[in-house]
Amino acid sequence: MPTCRAPRAIASALALLAVLAPLADPRAYAASGAGAGAADRVMYEPPVEAPVRRGFQRPACRWCPGNRGLDYDTPAGVPVRAIGPGRVTFAGRIGQDVYVTVTHPDGLRSSYAYVGTPVVGVGAAVSTGQVLARTIGPLHLGIRRGDTYLDPAPLLRTARRRPRLVPGHVLPLGRVR
Repeated sequence: MPTCRAPRAIASALALLAVLAPLADPRAYAASGAGAGAADRVMYEPPVEAPVRRGFQRPACRWCPGNRGLDYDTPAGVPVRAIGPGRVTFAGRIGQDVYVTVTHPDGLRSSYAYVGTPVVGVGAAVSTGQVLARTIGPLHLGIRRGDTYLDPAPLLRTARRRPRLVPGHVLPLGRVR
C-alpha cells in the first residue's frame, strides 16, 4: 500500500514551527510567562491620542544611546491614561522629571515620563484609561519586562499588525509510489 510521508527533518521543522509560531506574534510580549494561553495575552491602549514623534530604538548595549520607548507629540495639559489595568508602583520625581510607573498583572511595567503632578499615588489600583497625570509637553511611554525595555508599539491596540505564516494544512512532499 503506498504511503506518503514527509521527511523526518521537515516534520520536525513543522512541529517546531507550530510551537514557536505564537512567539512571532508581537502580542506575545504581553503573555504572562511560559505556558500562557491566548486568553492571558493583553493588548494595551495608547496613553494619549497623539502622533508618535519618535519610535523605539533598541540600544546596542545597556548603557548605549537609544530610545527605550515611544515619544508622543503632545502639548501641555493632555490627560495621560493608563495603558492597561495594574497597580501604581512609582509616582514622583527622578531628578527634575516626574514619572508614573504602573505594574500590570502580566508582569510588564509601563512608565510615563515628563508629566505633571500625578493624580494617583503609589499602591493605587488603576484601570485601563484611568488618568494618571497630565502632560507638560511631549510624553514618553516606556515598557519593561524585568530590566529589558520592549518596543511598546506592537503591544498597543492601534499598532499595525504584520502578517505572519501560520502552520495549517501540511501537504505531503514527494511522490506517492
